Amino acid sequence: MTLRLKDLGRRFWNEDSAQGLVEYVLIISLVAIGLVLALTVFRNHIGQTFDQVDGNLASAPTTQYQPGTGGGGSSGGSSGGSSGGSSGGSGGGFGAFICAIFPFLPGC
Repeated sequence: MTLRLKDLGRRFWNEDSAQGLVEYVLIISLVAIGLVLALTVFRNHIGQTFDQVDGNLASAPTTQYQPGTGGGGSSGGSSGGSSGGSSGGSGGGFGAFICAIFPFLPGC
């Protein structure tokens, strides 16, 4: 009986087939803990960003984009598509969208 327990103990000690699984579980656990900590630290900032995006979406035009009208804003006439990346009316365009999502960037 003692010989069996020693043999079982040696096999258990030398067995490493589950080592990879344990390493993956540890890595995933550390990543999950890091995400929870990051979300906890930045929760107010994340909430404000979602509120800004919600406000921008609420004030967005509801009409379908028509090419050549200056970007779908309230420009009125046909500009021939020569808006050149301008905002095309309300909201400040793509730059304002990026600033609403990332207000900590320079120039926002």
